[in-house]
Amino acid sequence: MKICPTCNKEFPDDQKFCKYDGTPLAEKKAETESGKKCPKCGRTYPTDAGFCMTCGTKLVAIDEKNVCASCGAELPEGAAFCMKCGAKAGESGERVEEKISTRDLSEIDENHLERYDLTTLCWARSEDELSDIWGNETFDSLKEKLDAYIKIDDVLEEEEKTHDIDLQRYLANAYGKGIGCEKSDEESFNWGLKAAERGVAKAQYSIGCCYSVGSGCRKNEKKAFDWIKKSAMQGYTDAQIDLADRYRNGKGCEANAHEAFSWYKMAAEQGDLSAEFDLAKCYEEGYGCDENEEEAFRWYKAAADHGYCHAQYELAECYSIGYGCNKDDEEAFEWYKKSAFDEIYKAFYGHLYLPAVYKIAQCLWYGIGCEENLEDAIEAYKAYLSWKDENDFDSENGEDAQQKINYTKCAIRNGEYSCWNGSCTVKADCVQNISDFNTRNLKLILWFANKPYHGGSLDGYFMAEFPFDEGLDKEYGFTDVNKTSPITGNPPAGEYYPVMTVNEQSEDGSTNYIVGWKNFNRKEIVQSDSHDSNNAQDRYYKIDTSSCVDCGTCISVCPVNGAIVRQGGKYKIIAANCVVCGTCAAECPAAAIY
Repeated sequence: MKICPTCNKEFPDDQKFCKYDGTPLAEKKAETESGKKCPKCGRTYPTDAGFCMTCGTKLVAIDEKNVCASCGAELPEGAAFCMKCGAKAGESGERVEEKISTRDLSEIDENHLERYDLTTLCWARSEDELSDIWGNETFDSLKEKLDAYIKIDDVLEEEEKTHDIDLQRYLANAYGKGIGCEKSDEESFNWGLKAAERGVAKAQYSIGCCYSVGSGCRKNEKKAFDWIKKSAMQGYTDAQIDLADRYRNGKGCEANAHEAFSWYKMAAEQGDLSAEFDLAKCYEEGYGCDENEEEAFRWYKAAADHGYCHAQYELAECYSIGYGCNKDDEEAFEWYKKSAFDEIYKAFYGHLYLPAVYKIAQCLWYGIGCEENLEDAIEAYKAYLSWKDENDFDSENGEDAQQKINYTKCAIRNGEYSCWNGSCTVKADCVQNISDFNTRNLKLILWFANKPYHGGSLDGYFMAEFPFDEGLDKEYGFTDVNKTSPITGNPPAGEYYPVMTVNEQSEDGSTNYIVGWKNFNRKEIVQSDSHDSNNAQDRYYKIDTSSCVDCGTCISVCPVNGAIVRQGGKYKIIAANCVVCGTCAAECPAAAIY
């Protein structure tokens, strides 16, 4: 077991620093039979010492029994009265109205502040850790009540008597923010310096920051560096990260990559999410260490799991290319979403994290890690463009987003197609106008493309078209689409990606342009001995009887009745009925259909 010499709280053996004030922990030792200790902070002193050098509290003998003289109940260290019977410590039967002194972060009653001594209240106002335990809303309520209750003159008077560190910290904060007094950077600095010189890590860091910007003192980066390093060496993570940044940038010291890496690592190992992110960057760039993809991924993941928006984005990037991990587009898409909609980032900057918003739009546009969805992609691109004046907006990405919005007018919702007997049928729940303009006449076209289509010129072969012979007004759509047309295309033998497009007639009616589309997540295989005829009977699949395992899968999956039959104990494809959909070839477990 380890113990914090400042707040006297106990911690597990594997903990290095106090989570409340950053002080390095010490091994807990058995109390000796002689000497004195401070009942407030727990530090021990020789027998002849009278007062604590840290907080000014009167010392008590280590072996002194701490029980109520009236009822015999055990008293907490430093208690002034018995919580059971109300008797004053060391006296019998006398009830007194003493103020409660506590450092229990969970037990301050914000509705009865009059019960507590002034030092406790000043301490509570200075402890940011209370927000972690109580929640921000409750802690904000406590701060408002404390600001109204604590009088600056009372604090000054009490500090003059006790020279208590918590009072000095409060005064530094009060003068720095003008709480109950006139704001004074000089007074804030002077009070903070008193606490810093007595070894308070947070105060040391604050003084370093004051020297860095010249708040209440003359700007001095060397002194800033020295104070921040003192705080960092006590385990205060904010100081450790600042110190690492200073070593990285040569601010107040000589630039030193190894030192920067070491301090990032120390802060990261204490669970600071920004340090975890910075450490991941070091491993990725080989800054102050060897490049290590696995370690970079591990620390990005740690920071991402802790909710750090930038780390969530970088983790998505890792998954998208397989950096330090297995490539996983679906995981990448999920982390892009977490990064884009991070509530802390949005609350601080007033908008979503734009690099992740653009990536989400790209995923939806190309169907990477998710279903292709032009409608949602366009909405994401529009959202990205709506914050084009923000610092994290990329102009090249903005041009790409605007271009895609300009030539995409329609979306196909739940589109399907099927072919049989030389004909093709297309269906869709809706062909929706998603642009801000009315369209001219529209039609659907089925293509067998050489690659999935995502805009621009379509590389493939026309198969059939399905005209609407009318356009769509803004926000309107064709619902329950069900159209059949003859197959007029005749692609060469090969594998193709089926694509359904929405085409708009040009203004002069001479041609048409693709204004929407849907890719299908499968391939079509075309076999053909002759390409001179448009008859589907010239393009059909065949069964290799020597490889056939006689399972009957082909007949069960074929969408055309009579296209596959069983003759003479063998399966056979009837060319006159085959529509070359490729279903049988795709499902055959023996790969016997070609």
